[in-house]
Amino acid sequence: MKSVPSDSPLITVIIRTAGERTESLCYEIVSRQAPVSQIHWVREAPFSQALRRGYEIGLHEGRKWTLCLDADVLLIDNALPSVLSVAESLSGECFGMGVMVFDQFYGRKNYRGFHLYRTCLLDRALKRWEHCKDQIRPETAVKNAMKDAGYPWHPLPEVYGIHDYEQYYADIFRKMATRAQKSQREWTYLCNRAESLSRKSPDFLVALWALRFGNSDHSTVAVLNKSQWRDTIQLLMDCYGLKEKSPLEADGMETYVFRQLWRERAIHFLPVNPTGLTPADRLRRLYSRVCYRLSNRERLYKQLRDH
Repeated sequence: MKSVPSDSPLITVIIRTAGERTESLCYEIVSRQAPVSQIHWVREAPFSQALRRGYEIGLHEGRKWTLCLDADVLLIDNALPSVLSVAESLSGECFGMGVMVFDQFYGRKNYRGFHLYRTCLLDRALKRWEHCKDQIRPETAVKNAMKDAGYPWHPLPEVYGIHDYEQYYADIFRKMATRAQKSQREWTYLCNRAESLSRKSPDFLVALWALRFGNSDHSTVAVLNKSQWRDTIQLLMDCYGLKEKSPLEADGMETYVFRQLWRERAIHFLPVNPTGLTPADRLRRLYSRVCYRLSNRERLYKQLRDH
């Protein structure tokens, strides 16, 4: 596996955590790709304060790039060296880069929790943070403000990790209830997906409860605080006889990310020439890409036929 060279001047990694079940696994994966001395934890709440603290650490460390990674994101092998290689080709005024991950609850790739910033522009971002900190999506608001000032944000379309797998039920509930309040246009899609999978997976059952609850609770402003909706979550879990998950052990999880992408039939979303794959992995990826393209062709043929 490739990694960022020891004491690299290129990157500081900020892992933003609110006690996610995957925080240890997230750290373990990152530590195989970047020097441990350049990995920092941010535990501030609410999220706007974690965002500010990540910017401050990045500026203090002074390396060229600052990666802000949420602890519910698990990277593929060699993600950091690959992403840095792309970042180094960006123009100097580019504020940074958003990186795709495969999202469990959406069942598709999304931009979630993987943000690479050009450190020398973070002082300008901090000034704009003051005006964005109280918005529903403060990080997006800062990026938009920087874009308006002439510092664009670059989207990277390939998948370099997975998002929201193996989380505590309570965290799933808070996150999806918040999603219901913040993303009304996606609510129907998320509900339909959660309902279709709720009999097979307790994660999706909890997500379904949360989406319905969040859509009906207009009296509470979602802030993703650990104490929010605690009694509601516990009541629902007690009624259904659902016990909270035990802490996740990082040992023996080396191939977890790739196995999840394979199970989700999402290997075709990986970079064109991913490194760190065995010959068998590459064969599976090729098979997945062929199936994906054939299914798209069949879907297009059906649409043309029906019209």
